[in-house]
Amino acid sequence: MREFPKQGGVKMLFGVFLVLCSTYGIYYGMRTRRPAVLIFSALGLLGTILVWAYFYQNPY
Repeated sequence: MREFPKQGGVKMLFGVFLVLCSTYGIYYGMRTRRPAVLIFSALGLLGTILVWAYFYQNPY
């Protein structure tokens, strides 16, 4: 039988997706001069980085 991959890879891909979306949101917010998009994208990027840093220091 085929074994399924561990869920860690899926969670990491979701984190990479969040970083990419947040980075694009920051770019879009600056380009179109929409401060709300810029602020929420920056907060999303900061939150994702903080979660990565926390789990790097304290793995499961």
